[in-house]
Amino acid sequence: MFGDLAAEDFDLTAELHNLKSVYDDIGRVRIALSLQSAALETLTRKEEREILGLVRDGVRHRVRHARATRVAISIRRLGRRIRLSIMDDGESLAAGKRHGQNLDIIRSLEHQARKLRGTIHIHAKQRRRSCITIEFSLEPTLTLV
Repeated sequence: MFGDLAAEDFDLTAELHNLKSVYDDIGRVRIALSLQSAALETLTRKEEREILGLVRDGVRHRVRHARATRVAISIRRLGRRIRLSIMDDGESLAAGKRHGQNLDIIRSLEHQARKLRGTIHIHAKQRRRSCITIEFSLEPTLTLV
């Protein structure tokens, strides 16, 4: 009974704003959100929960291990695809001294992206800045004939 209510009450936008507030209150990092309503309106509850998990894990890693002070989170719809991007000013994922930790988070994010039937792309500059992009196709909408 309560599980059904919680699923209905889940709001990705509110959860992302809450995450932003928590990090803002801590004061170590500033998060900018760019959430396209056309993208958010088409997501299933399952997709919303997976996206929230990806964002939480990605931001946590970038703040804790890469010492990012600014993170930008973007969710966009591109035709029948959704693109989630997490960009930051922390130590690059390409940097060698945190290679093991970087591989762990990349594997974790890849696993989560596969749950959405998606792909992950990482663009990392040599010293600073990284961009993690996850793209997945929207679930087909079934119509009764």
